[in-house]
Amino acid sequence: MRALANQYRQRMVAAMSERNFILISCVMLWAVGITNLQAQTPAAGANVGQPREIVQAATLGPPLTPGFRPMFSLGSRWQPDAEWDDGGRSRVIRQNLSGGLNYFHSPTMQTILMADHEISRYEFAGSNVDPQWKIPPGEMRVERVMAGFRRPLGDDWSLFVSADTTWSLARGANLSDAFTYGGIASARCQATTNFAFMLGLFARTRLEANVRVFPIPGIEWQINDTWKLATAQGLTLTHKLNRRWQADLSVLVENREYRLPDEQPLDGGIFRDRSVPVITSLRYAPNPGLFIQLSAGVNLWQQQRLTDRPNEPDLTEQTHWAPILAANAGLRF
Repeated sequence: MRALANQYRQRMVAAMSERNFILISCVMLWAVGITNLQAQTPAAGANVGQPREIVQAATLGPPLTPGFRPMFSLGSRWQPDAEWDDGGRSRVIRQNLSGGLNYFHSPTMQTILMADHEISRYEFAGSNVDPQWKIPPGEMRVERVMAGFRRPLGDDWSLFVSADTTWSLARGANLSDAFTYGGIASARCQATTNFAFMLGLFARTRLEANVRVFPIPGIEWQINDTWKLATAQGLTLTHKLNRRWQADLSVLVENREYRLPDEQPLDGGIFRDRSVPVITSLRYAPNPGLFIQLSAGVNLWQQQRLTDRPNEPDLTEQTHWAPILAANAGLRF
């Protein structure tokens, strides 16, 4: 009788915990998302500035039972005034929302479908700044849809392939002129219990530029129980503080490009924003399906360009080091 009573008590506690988790998760996502309501955004954990498929290819993720697993993430990032070498300055606010569906055929075989939405607001100012920098619309957006598939190739190897379509444009630009696409194929080897490496090839089209093709080498090294080093279009060192908290130090490479409106003097040109940020993050995960993350860092290098405008010279500005602040949250069912 005592054993039956204990089993009943455990089931009741599990049911209550699940209800509390769902309630708290919904409240958390509403609370974070309501601050971005006017921007019609949220999201993160996935940075739309770097191809999600590279990140997906680099890690297997936790083993899960077969079935569908919806996931959502949201976030906002703020880069206050960054001084240009020529005396002007720029300010950037980004907000993003991601949603998707994982179908686990088995703990190591999965199909992924994701959609990302990011809005970036640029402000250019300064008495010395070229007046043409103040002409482009300040609001830029990125829409991306990605599908991928992962399957085992034996005890140690796994294969990951994906393809994505992306639209990147300023407000008022033609959507059909802002379309790019790409994909990746990679193989991952779990060489030892604490070390894995990845070899892959990534290719994608660009706005008014040649197709970019480059190899994707990567590693995932569990140094010990608390430290981990991984690469995925950057380098991330993770320190696990305890079961719920972890700290990250990341060096990333970000590359954004946006189609500009057809009106003079923009003439459907391109605005390009490239940067190398170093970011420290503190992540809280009360359970495997929920996380909240606060980040701070600095752009070691950033270059912003207006290019490919007929009969207009390119304008290029490089910024001094600039701080970055961000907040992200995610939920996986």
